[in-house]
Amino acid sequence: MRTTARNIVWYLLCCIFAGNVFFACTKPVSVTGDREVQLRFDSAYHYVVNNMLMSYENMDTMLALCDEMASVSPSQLEPRQISLWAYSYALASSVYINHNELKKGLLSIRRGVQISDSIGNKMCYNRCISALALIYSNWKLNDRADELFSRVIATTDKEDLLSTANAYLANAIHLVNTARYDSALYYLACIDSLKIAPEDMLPGSYKSVDYSMRFYRG
Repeated sequence: MRTTARNIVWYLLCCIFAGNVFFACTKPVSVTGDREVQLRFDSAYHYVVNNMLMSYENMDTMLALCDEMASVSPSQLEPRQISLWAYSYALASSVYINHNELKKGLLSIRRGVQISDSIGNKMCYNRCISALALIYSNWKLNDRADELFSRVIATTDKEDLLSTANAYLANAIHLVNTARYDSALYYLACIDSLKIAPEDMLPGSYKSVDYSMRFYRG
């Protein structure tokens, strides 16, 4: 039961991160590179995001799409897709780990961290770091997880309320995993204190954050 609960939360968190990254990074740009590859990449990314909660039912397809996204060269993508390509490694990591390909999952998320850092995308970098920290948390590498969450909380842009909320939520999940319930409740209270207005919510983001919080409070 405990393992199932952790898997549910891991899926939810990936959906939160993926949804926020997609909508925050999407904007009109000129078309460059291979159009067929670009359309295929968008299709694969959407499929993985939309089916994350049902990955066990679509595991072979999910794994194939994750491998496909990883094989794409950034030179073939539109500028807006570069951040999605960087974060696709975090999505793939979740799928690999839930398919018990632990080494591949760890390599994938570390690659996502490296790429996000190299392109200077702070939002993607922090979310990849949060995903890596949750892996360490689930593997009981609590000192490593604590270190990474401290870094994310310290460097998250407090003006970006959704990113801040996601950083707090990820840390709260880790604190629940380590039975530090009072501290977890503190970070959930921090999310409440952000006063995120409904009109400021990105499509799909609020419900994901809200449902995750209810899961843990319950």
